[in-house]
Amino acid sequence: MARPRVSALPREMLQEILVKLPTADILRCCCVCTLWRSVVRNASFQQLHAARYVGADKDLALLVSEKCEPGGCAEAGVFDVSSGKIMCSVANVPGYRLANLCNGFLCFAPHSGDLPAVVCNPVTGQKVELPEAPPLGGLGLGRRHVFALGFSPSTNEYKLFRLSSSMADDESTVDVCTLGDRRGWRQHPYMFPHRPVDDGSPPVFVGGTLYVVTCRGDRNKRPDRILQIDVASEEHRTYRLPDFEEPVDDVRVSVFELSGQLCLAVNTVNWYRPKLIFWIMAVDSNEKGHWHPRYSFFLDAKLTRGGTMQYDCYSNLPRGAWLDDDGMLCYRVGDTLYMYDTNGYSLCPHVDTLTWDEQLQLPATGEPPSDDRSWNVFGGYRPTLLSPLTLVSPPSEEKFEHILLRALRSHKSKQPRRSAPSGCRTCWNQRAAKRIRSTR
Repeated sequence: MARPRVSALPREMLQEILVKLPTADILRCCCVCTLWRSVVRNASFQQLHAARYVGADKDLALLVSEKCEPGGCAEAGVFDVSSGKIMCSVANVPGYRLANLCNGFLCFAPHSGDLPAVVCNPVTGQKVELPEAPPLGGLGLGRRHVFALGFSPSTNEYKLFRLSSSMADDESTVDVCTLGDRRGWRQHPYMFPHRPVDDGSPPVFVGGTLYVVTCRGDRNKRPDRILQIDVASEEHRTYRLPDFEEPVDDVRVSVFELSGQLCLAVNTVNWYRPKLIFWIMAVDSNEKGHWHPRYSFFLDAKLTRGGTMQYDCYSNLPRGAWLDDDGMLCYRVGDTLYMYDTNGYSLCPHVDTLTWDEQLQLPATGEPPSDDRSWNVFGGYRPTLLSPLTLVSPPSEEKFEHILLRALRSHKSKQPRRSAPSGCRTCWNQRAAKRIRSTR
């Protein structure tokens, strides 16, 4: 009795089995056979897996290393920190930087506010240009632009936000593009309070909400509040930063996702030494946000000189935080990596200053203001099979070329292979033997 073959499984049953697997396992299934690969590469299966398996994959930390050579294109290498393997390489024109992460996508945006942003899926290696932002005209001179990609679970829509402001503004103009909507970009009817900070702290996406560090339009440019943008309703509100324990000479703030929660890292500098406090936001029933301290550390005193933060520290601000597989909290400050084991840690009413378990010196990226090499670590990445091509057109539509190619391949597979008559094969063999004898 013949053993049952994997290819004998009905396509619908195979799809129901594969959709329950993590993203990494599904990618391995592509190597089993042609049938499995066709099921995994089907757009409807990818959308079904993204809807059913969202949040179930283990969060990854990504190392994004960006390099721009003179006269050449900027190239960004995306690596999985836990495995050390490269996931993909993205080539962009000079001036593009990673704006933020949203679900399984990476959004690269230009310094110029009216060039198109690029979205990439490092799992599949696919990327796509988003609709070009509307020109700013004369308002574009001397203005800062921040792009942020967000997702609304309630409406299953991705939206791209562009915040534009000048150095002296206390407000930001906002343009929004709902991806897949033919109407394209539209200007938000209200101005958003404050403006994004200039220290390179990227927006962070957590649970249907975007968070941006903002400051007032004064000279000190000190972070003042956190701007919260609900992706579905596009409504916004601001939260004040937590109160500092003592007077500080300087402060640097970055936001990131830590184990599914919004985490605020506040690096304060006073006459004594720099201090770093991690704050977790909790929202009560009245939708009022409260900051709760989670971890508190001292940093190296060498980062300051005379109680002020130096330029090299300012240009290499803390930008990456993640938890590794062993529960180790990793935090990067410039070319130094601090690590703390969170296993068994319990939050006390008054957070004591903790001691780092490890401190590693990382390879230097060059002296400021060198801008040919930069890198960053982003936590909270959730792999997905969803193609970024689905973001630029409605999922129900399919390109004409794809439909035509599928029809041609289907027609070709249905044609039976004709075998030559025995007489023809005999004639051919005789002619071949005669040619061989003539060459001897």
